[in-house]
Formats: sequence, C-alpha cells, structure tokens
Amino acid sequence: MPTGQEVPSLIYQLEQASNQKRVEFASITSGGGAGSSSSASASPTAAAAGFTQMPFTFTFNGSFFDLYHLFQQLNGFTLRTASGGLRVSGRLLTIQSVKLTPTTSSTKGSSGQLTGTITATAYVLPRVRG
Repeated sequence: MPTGQEVPSLIYQLEQASNQKRVEFASITSGGGAGSSSSASASPTAAAAGFTQMPFTFTFNGSFFDLYHLFQQLNGFTLRTASGGLRVSGRLLTIQSVKLTPTTSSTKGSSGQLTGTITATAYVLPRVRG
C-alpha cells in the first residue's frame, strides 16, 4: 500500500459505506489488477490538473442487492452538476470495472452470497493545494 494519510482515509470511507449496506469489505489491493491498463489513462485531465492517481482493486462480499446498493453509493460519491462541474462527497473515485462472482466460501449461511470486485482509481490533490 502507498504510504500517507490518503490510504487510511479511503479505507475508512469504504468501510463506513460497506457497513451501512451490510456488506463485508474483504480486501483492498494497490494497483488496478486485470483492468489497470485503462486506469493509467482514465483521466488525463485530472492528472494534468495536479492530481495523484492511485489505482486500487476493492473486494466486497454480500448479497446481490446489498452489493448493488453499495456500488450505487460508491458511484454517487462523484456527481456531475447541471452546469457541468463535479460535486464530490468524500474521495474522488472513478470506477473502471465491477465484477460479481459467486462466493467460494463453504461457511454456513454463505448461500446466495456474491463477491464483488471493483477496479477503481482514487485521486489525491498534492499537499500544497489542500
């Protein structure tokens, strides 16, 4: 994991969102995984504006509907306004891909559970810009 305050705050934000939606936040991996090739060029404008790009892969476990609601909430962290600007609540996060697979766990009560994997890029302003 990259060092610095931006990663723990991102983990906290994702943990809060997953707890609200009754979803287990299973793991976070630095780098974009299989879909990372597109994340390097995901937002050249943001990179030119001085943002640091941080690709991640997040894994969550839960029911289809709980994962669906979590993914909606994560997508809603960044909204385009009517005037064309962006309204960001929390971390600026772009989602490159979402993948749902049946949970391979054989634990009791795991029937109907899915693993949701998100490949995303988080953006951080340099310290001098706030």
